[in-house]
Amino acid sequence: MSQAHASGTDGHVFESVAGVSSVLVLGPDGDGVTASGCRQLLATPSEHAEHVVGVTYDADAEFRERIADQGAADATRTILTPGECGESGSVECVPAGDGARLLSSVRERVRDIEGDPGVVCFDALSPLIADIGLTRTFRFVHRLMPELRERDVTAHFHFDPAANDRQTLDAITTVFDAVVRADGSDWELVWKRHTE
Repeated sequence: MSQAHASGTDGHVFESVAGVSSVLVLGPDGDGVTASGCRQLLATPSEHAEHVVGVTYDADAEFRERIADQGAADATRTILTPGECGESGSVECVPAGDGARLLSSVRERVRDIEGDPGVVCFDALSPLIADIGLTRTFRFVHRLMPELRERDVTAHFHFDPAANDRQTLDAITTVFDAVVRADGSDWELVWKRHTE
């Protein structure tokens, strides 16, 4: 495994991770730059996606809109959350109850994606770690990765470095194929795994 480092314009950074099955997005929770990066990561793979899955602890109006705007015209759009869903419009909102049930719901939704393109926005890593701990979260993400690759699902996972210590960040980054970071109003490719 080799790694590449780069920085530059948003377009360059997001183009460099196009087609990567799992991207860790480092940026502050609730930040406009992070939400914009999320939309860019969702845009290309979701153009043809038949399944769009959003995972969050806070299914606020902005997140619901972000998921509703993605996928093919007839795509299924689902938000999984342990919290309240609110009005969801064209998005099916499934309350999962708690962090442990949320993990089961995510696995079930990913397993439902058979043969059709899918995209997942997991906007819940930091709160999930706070809820169920780093070890369980790491195991879940580590076990989910082969299922994403098998089903040709593109996924990105949001992580707020300010909400966690350096050890947690170092541990969780090892699972992903690429890491991008919000750097002020710009984006930086921290690293990308090369598999040849």
